[in-house]
Amino acid sequence: MADQSLLEVLIQIIHDIQAQSGDPVGDIDEQTIPINDVEGFDSQRGIETTIEIETRLGIILPEGINLFVSEDHRPLSLLEIAIRVKKLSEKRDKSK
Repeated sequence: MADQSLLEVLIQIIHDIQAQSGDPVGDIDEQTIPINDVEGFDSQRGIETTIEIETRLGIILPEGINLFVSEDHRPLSLLEIAIRVKKLSEKRDKSK
């Protein structure tokens, strides 16, 4: 999946989950950092979002992965998350 297409899917997923939760959606773009910028985005919403990413993209991500935080515990932007999802899914495809 192209980076822009993946990014658009991630934005739509965040938008949909926010709308379903009843929290304000606000502007979401590649620079949005869900943990900091999306109202109500907590660990539970991160799990919901990860499951929805796997479902919509038809991929399986490694167990226990937190897509929204870097290895050094820095909150990631949607662009960084898209890059991470792409790398993880490609790595998993190669290991099959």
